Amino acid sequence: MKVLKPIVLAGLALGLVSAHSNHSHDHGHSHDHGHSHDHDHSHDHDHSHDHGHSHDHDHSHDHGHSHDHGHSHDHDQLGAHEHGVLQLEVAQDGDQLLISVSVTADEILGFERVPETQAEREAMTAAGATLATDQWLVPNPSAQCSLVASEYEVTPHGHHADWRQDWLFSCVMPDMVFIIDTSPFLAAYPGIERIRYSLSTAKGQDSGTQTEPLIRLP
Repeated sequence: MKVLKPIVLAGLALGLVSAHSNHSHDHGHSHDHGHSHDHDHSHDHDHSHDHGHSHDHDHSHDHGHSHDHGHSHDHDQLGAHEHGVLQLEVAQDGDQLLISVSVTADEILGFERVPETQAEREAMTAAGATLATDQWLVPNPSAQCSLVASEYEVTPHGHHADWRQDWLFSCVMPDMVFIIDTSPFLAAYPGIERIRYSLSTAKGQDSGTQTEPLIRLP
């Protein structure tokens, strides 16, 4: 299995869905004009003029923009540096399935910074190679998905660092992909307490947080 770094998965998964955007705009303009002028002129003649103009301007603007993005090749979409959280993105396009994670570097490497020493760089390379298999984040077997490639990088986040990795699968039965089992990954890194996920498939989108290791796709 080929391990590539730094991440260039946009080239591997060209054409993969990056986002499905929902834009809703509700513009409500209501105009009720009313002016009231009461003029009473009496010159031996009784002329009554009642001009009723009332101006009541009510401008209501409700701009509802909802954007639900699936996988983006800009990994900053995976979110902020947060301990104990596995940030997971899953995006499916045709027979391609892309799984991306971000977690604090200390969960994977035992230290929370970009590797500086030779020993730390060797630890990073070894961890990347270990994780570059199909055993950590597993699509349900009925979809018959095979790992095509995996890439990783360690990115600085202030004085700390994050570990980010992608797994690109090709699935024989893509319509049968409905679960990603994260339990092997969670068992290997017990410091992770919960999963924050973002999912995008042809059937829909979903996002949320859970402690259950089985991620159910839309």
